[in-house]
Amino acid sequence: MTADPARATPLGSAVPVWAALGWAGILDAFTLAIAGATLFWYHEVSPALPTSVTVPAVLLVVLWVLPMTALQTGRVRPTWMRLFAVGLGAYAVPVAIATYALLTETVEEAAPMVLVGFTLLSVTRVARTAEMVRQSRNASHRDPLTRLANRRLFQDRVRLALADPDRTCGVMFIDLDDFKNINDSLGHSVGDVALAALARRIEETVRSSDVVARLGGDEFAVLVHDEPVAGLAALGERLVARVAEPVEVAGHRLHLHISVGIATADAGTDYDELIRDADVAMYAAKRAGKNRLAVFEGGMLEDRLDRLDLEAELRAAIDAEELTVVYQPIVDLRTGRVDGVEALVRWYRDGRLQPTQEMIQVAEETGLVLPLGRFVLRAAAAQARAWRRQGLQLNIGVNVSALQLGDPEFLDAAREAVAALGDELVLVLELTESTLVGGDRAAGLEDAVERLQELREIGCRIAIDDFGTGFSSLAYLTRLPVDILKLAGGLVTGVDRRDRDASVAAAVLGLASALDYLVVAEGVEHPEEAEELRRLGCTLGQGYHWARPASPEDLHPYLTTWGRRPGAPVPLPVAGVVAAG
Repeated sequence: MTADPARATPLGSAVPVWAALGWAGILDAFTLAIAGATLFWYHEVSPALPTSVTVPAVLLVVLWVLPMTALQTGRVRPTWMRLFAVGLGAYAVPVAIATYALLTETVEEAAPMVLVGFTLLSVTRVARTAEMVRQSRNASHRDPLTRLANRRLFQDRVRLALADPDRTCGVMFIDLDDFKNINDSLGHSVGDVALAALARRIEETVRSSDVVARLGGDEFAVLVHDEPVAGLAALGERLVARVAEPVEVAGHRLHLHISVGIATADAGTDYDELIRDADVAMYAAKRAGKNRLAVFEGGMLEDRLDRLDLEAELRAAIDAEELTVVYQPIVDLRTGRVDGVEALVRWYRDGRLQPTQEMIQVAEETGLVLPLGRFVLRAAAAQARAWRRQGLQLNIGVNVSALQLGDPEFLDAAREAVAALGDELVLVLELTESTLVGGDRAAGLEDAVERLQELREIGCRIAIDDFGTGFSSLAYLTRLPVDILKLAGGLVTGVDRRDRDASVAAAVLGLASALDYLVVAEGVEHPEEAEELRRLGCTLGQGYHWARPASPEDLHPYLTTWGRRPGAPVPLPVAGVVAAG
């Protein structure tokens, strides 16, 4: 990647045109005054002085020697002295011509040479000012990192297109998916290179007549002229596919993905409406799973506004700790005792339970999952201490998202929770396979191993949630420092019928036993399933067969009877039992 032009040339500090002309005018007047005084002084007193020596010496001292000496010795303020030395230094040529003319000719004969000198100066100054203007304009219309059009220039181009009655236009709004993960895991310098690579791929894919801009952060836009919606969609699909191709960035092989929103202008559409519609469509693409495009439709705007309201209310609920944490027991299949619980967050919005999946999706899209996760950790640790005071010894499991895993503050939050639980209880962090490895398996695996090792060192145990629904590669499984596999409910349902799914479940249990992993079977709903899992060697189970997620108060009778007491065997791995592999 080429060097950042904004860092190589200080375009952002270019002098405005009026300021440049203002200083030049002041210096012109000052120098003309010196030249005029010299002419007058020479005409009046030259017969009495050895002017062939005196005048050049005086001018040299005034224009160069004194300023530079003062500047180097620090006896004057550098800012003003720099201006004096550099400013008058630029006028050395015309002053020298004037001095030479005065020393060799009469005043009348010297005048044309003086005029030539100052004309030369003016031409030089105008050329320099024009270059400053060009650089200043270029800096104000170009993104310094990618050299694409910036938001201001893109806005101008879109408005010109909308004002042309003979042409149609549309906009593609582009957002780089999960860009924060790149910055957090690989650093902002790698993130900058990734943005520049994305910019080049966009330029290579669109037409030369299209206007490509970086609007800020990881947001880009393309203005396309005279293309129907179908053509825009086809262009967007090619762009999504092109960006998804692997790219080498600072020694890392990355798989970039984008979400694209497309909107076209109708009669009377203004810039703000067009960009808003494309932005709304882009968010629709993200909600649909990212790495895709969506074309704006009327109902999307209402959905987006509802989403913004949902985000604002969720933020307020997290800040006020108005969310509810419920717990689902995890049962030892051999004894029926409750070994621990999984903490699950619920949000009652206006008295009605908000769909949990929608709440989590909004939290992850907006970054609210970070404070939400910290709230659940605190609440779960406090509840575990409350149960311990009641004579119950229950381990705690909490779900962790990719954003949390990459958050520098998460390690401290987990450390506080472990300290609150004490040595008797275990904090289990549950992560999905996609969270652990991410879209770029090589880079994601490397980062995941490092972070999981840090979490295990402070006393956490790591579980792969919904195991069997992702790639489930043995190569990755053996390298990740995990302790527990939570078998996905889809592999558990009907396991007692001993069909194909039952064979898969049996194979996973055999694999876990060989690798010394503990297995928790999720989604157990019938006693026959629990018995078959126990027969296959599964240690723990979780599901409606025993209890639904419920509040501590509702679970109290069940836990009082079946909860594990101090001194009972602990099936969950304790610190240091399972090697990282």
